[in-house]
Amino acid sequence: MGLGIGKAVGGLLGGKAPKMKTLGGAQFQDFTYTTSQGGATGTKEGDKYNIAVNLTPELKALQDMAMAGATGLFPSYLQAIQQRPDQFQFGYDPLAAQQQMFAQQSALLQPEFARQRQQLQSDIFGSGRMGLLMAGESAGAGTGAGMVNPDAFGLARAQSQTLSDLAAATRQQAMQEQGQLFGEALQSYEARDAARQQYLANLGTGFTGLFGTAGTIGEIERTIAGQGVGFEEAKARAAAGSMYQQQPKSGGLFDTALMAGATYYGLKG
Repeated sequence: MGLGIGKAVGGLLGGKAPKMKTLGGAQFQDFTYTTSQGGATGTKEGDKYNIAVNLTPELKALQDMAMAGATGLFPSYLQAIQQRPDQFQFGYDPLAAQQQMFAQQSALLQPEFARQRQQLQSDIFGSGRMGLLMAGESAGAGTGAGMVNPDAFGLARAQSQTLSDLAAATRQQAMQEQGQLFGEALQSYEARDAARQQYLANLGTGFTGLFGTAGTIGEIERTIAGQGVGFEEAKARAAAGSMYQQQPKSGGLFDTALMAGATYYGLKG
């Protein structure tokens, strides 16, 4: 029959072998963990383990302020990005503008034209040229124009040319004004659009910044909780491991005989 190691050791010692203590599982206990940023407490309730983290008052106030700010900005940011941007609009009728310009400027010429005609009549009467006539057709006044006074015809033609030149000038002026007003309208639209984009960017930066601050403090909370659990786990493992150190120690011949006997009877068994 073979003998077990315990029985063999008992025979060598002349008595019963001591019982070996086994290492049980690490048991967690309630704990409190403190850091410069806050602390954590762990409480066991049945099979559950509750971890509570308490930040410092300064961090807690900063977290609350950041969350409140982000929550307050988000509706405005959402509404702003959903709003339809302004459409570029430009309305200008160069023909109507030219007609208005021509009417205004030609009206200013009428007194001068009347003065010129009055002066011509006085000059013709004073010089005795009232009876001087010429064929209107030969002067370029058109077919069937009859007889005209060359001086009166010349003045009328000059005034007509002035009005023709004025019409061309006002047409050019209207086109220039259209280009200028278009540039101003486009610049104003671009400025409004840039301001809107900057407003959206500011809202987005503020929201993400505040939300990120709150998230960073949340990471600090999770870190403290993890450190607290790790600290308690290390304590539990250390306490459980110390149970191996409770066996008495001997030296010299006793240890040699004990190991030799245990090995021999173990092999026989």
